[in-house]
Amino acid sequence: MPAAVRNPESATRVLGGPELADISSVAVGAKTSSAALAEAQEAVARRQADLKIIAKRIERDRGEAHNRVVAEAARKLLPVVDNLTRALDAERSVEASESKEFNIFCMESS
Repeated sequence: MPAAVRNPESATRVLGGPELADISSVAVGAKTSSAALAEAQEAVARRQADLKIIAKRIERDRGEAHNRVVAEAARKLLPVVDNLTRALDAERSVEASESKEFNIFCMESS
């Protein structure tokens, strides 16, 4: 390998004019590419953070919607359960107040 390639200082002395301009434009392009890459990586990181926040919000909203649906179903079923409880209590009180003769009569007729 020639000494000019191994030693950058001698390379700049050996190269002159357009070759040196090409090298410096490549170096500037590399710096701008590095800056653009860093900016793109930062933008990706911000978008990922945004997506995590959105995912958490969606999960929270889904849980709240589930709770609303369950509460609505319970609110609609509660009167039915209350009426069923009252009917069973009434049946028990009727059975308790019936006489033995009536119970025997009901059993014999069936």
